[in-house]
Amino acid sequence: MTLMFLSRTTYAVHSKYFYPFLMASSSALMASTSNHFFAFHFLFIFIGTFIGYYIAILHPEIKITNANFKINESKIILTIAFILVLVLLVKLSFPVFQLLQYGLASILSIIYYTQFTTKSGTFEGLRSVYLLKNFSIALAWAFVTSPILMENSDSILLFLQRFLFLFALSVSIDLRDIKKDKMRRIVTFPIQHGFRKTKGGAIILLLLSTTLVYFYTCHQSSNSLLTASITSAILSIIGILNLHEQSTNKQYLLLVDGNLLLHGILFFIFA
Repeated sequence: MTLMFLSRTTYAVHSKYFYPFLMASSSALMASTSNHFFAFHFLFIFIGTFIGYYIAILHPEIKITNANFKINESKIILTIAFILVLVLLVKLSFPVFQLLQYGLASILSIIYYTQFTTKSGTFEGLRSVYLLKNFSIALAWAFVTSPILMENSDSILLFLQRFLFLFALSVSIDLRDIKKDKMRRIVTFPIQHGFRKTKGGAIILLLLSTTLVYFYTCHQSSNSLLTASITSAILSIIGILNLHEQSTNKQYLLLVDGNLLLHGILFFIFA
């Protein structure tokens, strides 16, 4: 049902807003639970993620030589969104350590997609660095959706689980961009190791992420999170196995990004 919704909505909603909306919905659901739902927290994660992915579409650029910051358009929308995030940030009063993780996630996101131009050349952000692109985006998402809590030492297991899951999907989505990345001379895991090894590596990461949830639930009275993790891993593995060299952008949207949203829904329901 979710995949059908994504398929239909792709044509009904302008792509400039649809993909940030999809990513924002996925992250907000991952960071929330149905049993202890806080609307302001959900909105904070949703708006913050939407801002990040929307700016990424606008291809921001920082010119170090003359200190220019360039964003193509929609400054009013971005200004309103930033104000909302700041208001929610004050309203929620997060612990300092959690704020540091959100701040680091924001910095990683900015360096990930922003192009930096200096006299010596152009740096296209962390997305242009082999494996660091996958590491940084997975780390940023993990900090936002499953932060490490000082009062709960077991939270590190859920943090690592989320990191491995997102790393697996990040590597998988690079399969879509092999031709484009070759043209831009960006070295990615699929370019280095091929289609089959990339899919195999992603599946191993998904299995490892589920193992971490198993260890987490050993110390809990309920194993509902393990149910969510196993279901998500199985669906993601099926999606990755169905990817091939002729897969279209729409198929990647359904099989990879669709499983990101499903992961958020499952953890929202069962957490």
